[in-house]
Amino acid sequence: MSDSAAQRIDRSFFWKVWGGIAAFTVVVLLTQHGNVPAQSSGIAQTTVILVLGIILILIASVLRWVVILRAKDARSLVIAMVAGLVLSESVGFFGLYLLPSGMTHSRTALFALSLLSIIQFVPTYAKGAKAAQP
Repeated sequence: MSDSAAQRIDRSFFWKVWGGIAAFTVVVLLTQHGNVPAQSSGIAQTTVILVLGIILILIASVLRWVVILRAKDARSLVIAMVAGLVLSESVGFFGLYLLPSGMTHSRTALFALSLLSIIQFVPTYAKGAKAAQP
């Protein structure tokens, strides 16, 4: 095996990581029903959670479209991808566990934002990822 072939990371690794995190998020968000009791300050709490969700989606987008495109090796690529996926899926979990059960529109909005953000991390950028030199 040539030296350059041994240092390449298989693209399937990126697809497995992405697929595992995406599938886990979808299954959990579709099967779990958070039991947050209704509160008197629900609207103020919802606004803060929605704003925090949007901020996390923006940070994940910067990771995807700036950091990942500038990544030089596979290690930094994997770290940026997993960090962005975690930020993306956390937005869906905010809706599930922090919002009262009566706020289905807000929960659905956060779920949709989470899925769209996860979809942007489809590993089309892992074509020639090289392992870092030891």
